[in-house]
Amino acid sequence: MVKSWYMDNDTTSDQRLEHHRNPPEFISLEDLFKKTGVEYFKLDVNTYATDGILDKIKKDRGYSFEDEIICSEKCLSNYEEKLKSFYTEHLHTDEEIRFVVEGSGYFDVRDSEDRWIRIAVFPGDMIVIPSGIYHRFTLDSNNFIRAKRFFVGEPVWQPYNRPADEMPCRKEFVVEGSGYFDVRDSEDRWIRIAVFPGDMIVIPSGIYHRFTLDSNNFIRAKRFFVGEPVWQPYNRPADEMPCRKEYLNHMQKGFITAH
Repeated sequence: MVKSWYMDNDTTSDQRLEHHRNPPEFISLEDLFKKTGVEYFKLDVNTYATDGILDKIKKDRGYSFEDEIICSEKCLSNYEEKLKSFYTEHLHTDEEIRFVVEGSGYFDVRDSEDRWIRIAVFPGDMIVIPSGIYHRFTLDSNNFIRAKRFFVGEPVWQPYNRPADEMPCRKEFVVEGSGYFDVRDSEDRWIRIAVFPGDMIVIPSGIYHRFTLDSNNFIRAKRFFVGEPVWQPYNRPADEMPCRKEYLNHMQKGFITAH
């Protein structure tokens, strides 16, 4: 199963080594997603073709094209040069999706503080690297991997080496920091929602709420509006406002979600 950790700063040793910090600093899958947006799926390499799990992922995420790639010293000409080219820091305008069928390797991704996180992948591991994130790939000391690649629509192979900060996909990806949105439930109790990079929430009109930074004291977020932006807050009590009455009416009937 996939493992991930913060890398050391050693740039002279073989890139195929583990490159742990001293002491090692591992990262859970949950924290990996919060810090980078990298998603993970666990599949069974013996049954994925028939058990329907991979088919459902492909359908849900719109993956309409796939192929298979083998990287090894035997099958790649100019092997050492190819390894170096894979290891060049870059980004893509689309997601990078890899499902490891045989072998193993490392995907390295940058977190919001520009630190390298190494993700070790093994048979059965499927990861989704978001567009716009700086990353790189290398084989490990076993020098072999066979993996399936998936794409939405026609495959886009083009890497954009760093620096590529002005690309739209990069600007969309870089949303940093964390904080808390607090909302009232139907019994007037506070519910705290912790948000991290990659999270997007929609707070309905008419609900009492508030916001605060967490102990990290930093957040950068995108705001979206229907039509012209409306900035005006209405402090409690505001129960006579039409948006509040409409919200309470929805609360009585029950909300319907389709996410």
